[in-house]
Amino acid sequence: MRNHKKYAPEVLNFEELLRNELLTIYYGFDFSKAEAYLKKEPAVEGHFQKIQEQVEGSTDEVFFNHYSYQTKAIFHLIRWTTAILAGSSKTQSHLQAAKANSSLIDLNAYPYPKSFKSGITRFREEISNLENDISTVKNIFESLAKLPFPYLYCIETDPMVSFKKDRNPVNTPETKEEPKETVVSIEFLVDEEPWANPQILQPEKIYVIKGRIRINEWPQGCDQMTLIPVSSQNQNAYELSLPPISPFKTQSTEISGHVVFRYPQHSFDDNMVIKLLCYFQKLDGSKLLPVVIGYDQLIAKVLDPNSHEFMTGFSSMSSAIAEINTKLQTELPNLDRTELKDFLHLLRGILNYQGFCLQHGTYKNESKVLENVFRDRLIQHLVGVPYLGEQIIKEAHLAGGRVEIGYKGIIAELKSEAKISDRNQLIAKYGKQPVAYSSGNGKQLSILCILDLTEKNSPPAPPRNNIKMITPEVHGYKTEDMEFPPRQVVVIIDGNTKDPSAYSV
Repeated sequence: MRNHKKYAPEVLNFEELLRNELLTIYYGFDFSKAEAYLKKEPAVEGHFQKIQEQVEGSTDEVFFNHYSYQTKAIFHLIRWTTAILAGSSKTQSHLQAAKANSSLIDLNAYPYPKSFKSGITRFREEISNLENDISTVKNIFESLAKLPFPYLYCIETDPMVSFKKDRNPVNTPETKEEPKETVVSIEFLVDEEPWANPQILQPEKIYVIKGRIRINEWPQGCDQMTLIPVSSQNQNAYELSLPPISPFKTQSTEISGHVVFRYPQHSFDDNMVIKLLCYFQKLDGSKLLPVVIGYDQLIAKVLDPNSHEFMTGFSSMSSAIAEINTKLQTELPNLDRTELKDFLHLLRGILNYQGFCLQHGTYKNESKVLENVFRDRLIQHLVGVPYLGEQIIKEAHLAGGRVEIGYKGIIAELKSEAKISDRNQLIAKYGKQPVAYSSGNGKQLSILCILDLTEKNSPPAPPRNNIKMITPEVHGYKTEDMEFPPRQVVVIIDGNTKDPSAYSV
């Protein structure tokens, strides 16, 4: 008899509570807060116990057993660091317990996603290599914070499980091969672009959302497939409409619907999460739950176009700065929030100038512009921006050098280039100098703005292509070894442009 899947909202709720408790430990792990972290252990064990009551006897029980091994290893790891810092003699027992629990995690016991298996494999290796140095513990937790941990929305149970336990397996007759599991792959696009998870959206705007659905085999006795939101998020805050899907025999089919978020978020740090439940409707009225891969939830950041994180005055630049903001907060969890805010303020002003120059042809037909002239024009523009104003500082100009702009310690280095047009070569030539200035100011973030005055034999690319975030090389470190790695945003402004008619053959 085939196993059955059932949507389990109580299990999902405890999974979310469990994950949230652990993330408060992982993000910004601080050795001085170890005692506070250990006080969370009873709550974590309570969540596991509640989950165990719901999944006992199910085929998904093994998933939570190994989840528990990982979590026990984490708390033993914290006890180990606490014992070392306190000079206790019981350090090795906690380290051995952490290693023992992590070794019990069997990644072949459950169909984990490939990315998760890779992350947990690295977690096990890092713990097994620990000896007396606790400095790597922080890196272990930071890696766990970034690891996309799978959630189980539906619990698979076998209605014959109690009967099977009482039967003698020796005398069990050979059974027929079970039918193939139904697997559904879902991909979503919004405004013809892949949904980014998180996707930056505006409130009160109706977005067309398209989906591509692939199924290994349409299940017999089912007349349609349905996707519905089952999120714990307040459903008054959004509207998601996707039509039911009729049986299809091709490899895939497409659906089209809409999504609208009614209210903006108060903070960029928050996400709107819509979890999706996929099921097939049988002719007798019952439901069949498939295995879903791909988009089982839609994550959005709903920002007010007038918020300081979003607005540059030009839609493509606004999209760029929102994406940069998201990447910085994801890739640099230890980044000082004040530095990030100041950096985004200056970057918004420069991107506004980039859009202004392109729209008004500021440097059209100009093949030579001195760097100090470029600097003075940009400063004049930035000073007129209300949220920058008098805080913009013009640095000293010495023998044609040091033409950078400062804003609350954030450096924007300016360059004028008339020979090199290749973007990678420009970054290689000029990228190191602003990093040196920002490091001297104790900052991780810097901006490089280049005025490209090379001859334009072809029309300029869309401006979004001229905004790039890079990780510069620094002395003495590989990128992955740095606890506070630098980031640099490169903004290239196309000058020496021509009239559009000049590109006609």
